[in-house]
Parts: sequence; structure tokens; C-alpha cells
Amino acid sequence: MTGGSGMETVRYACEICSSQIFGSGPPEDDRWTVYAGTLDEPSCFKPDIAVMTRCRADWDHLAWDFAEHDGMPG
Repeated sequence: MTGGSGMETVRYACEICSSQIFGSGPPEDDRWTVYAGTLDEPSCFKPDIAVMTRCRADWDHLAWDFAEHDGMPG
């Protein structure tokens, strides 16, 4: 599939319910996106970056102090 950057992206889904679990960019990209809602204990997840913020609603603003990117960084 093609991502918002126009580059290849891959999504991995549960074989039983088809929920997205994690994703990645092209094979040479070593970054992975893990969807926090798929974790057994999401409270252990501590975000440190916000991506694709250009798509969020006007009322959706972060209360945390970490990097935000309109698209995917890099």
C-alpha cells in the first residue's frame, strides 16, 4: 500500500479479527508503528512523538510536551 508520503507502507493485522496491530514503512526503514490499543497493558505505553498531526481535528491538541510532526518524520 502507499502511505501519505507516497512511499510504500505495510500494515500487519490480526488473522482472527483483522484489527491493525503494527505497521512499517519500506523494507529498509527500521521504524515500526505499534498501535497502543493492541497492547495487553496500554498504560505501560509512554508516547514521545506525535505524527500525522495535520489530519487531526481543530480541538485535538496534545497536553504533553513532545515533538509533533505534520506527517511522518524523516
